[in-house]
Amino acid sequence: MGTYITKYKFWLIGLLLALAIILIWSHYKSKDWERDLTVEFIDIEYSTTLKGEEDTYYIYEITNNTNYAFSDVKMVFKCFSYGGETWLYKGGYNSYLPQGATKEFRISENAILKFNEEHGKSKNYYKHELVKVKYKK
Repeated sequence: MGTYITKYKFWLIGLLLALAIILIWSHYKSKDWERDLTVEFIDIEYSTTLKGEEDTYYIYEITNNTNYAFSDVKMVFKCFSYGGETWLYKGGYNSYLPQGATKEFRISENAILKFNEEHGKSKNYYKHELVKVKYKK
């Protein structure tokens, strides 16, 4: 057994080094949105439609900090229920974000509840938190 380790030591070290580089690079790329964008929670707005339906909007501002324009900007939230279930919700709307611009995104609580019903998720949703922002360069 010891002769195999000494014989293939350099191959094993190279393989582990390549694996470490791949893992570090993939983690770095998954956090691109945090470097490219500034996301700020602004306020909560309560509204009532003419039909009497109440809705709550969570208002966020997203600023593009790069010299590139982004398209298909979507916010991804992790939603929590009282039963301990979690799921991802892609919220807001598809939008275009020019370089250096700031746009307001409104996330509707009714839209999250509708998503829950359509996908068989728990109706006891109580909070959400921002996980990432998806976009195309």
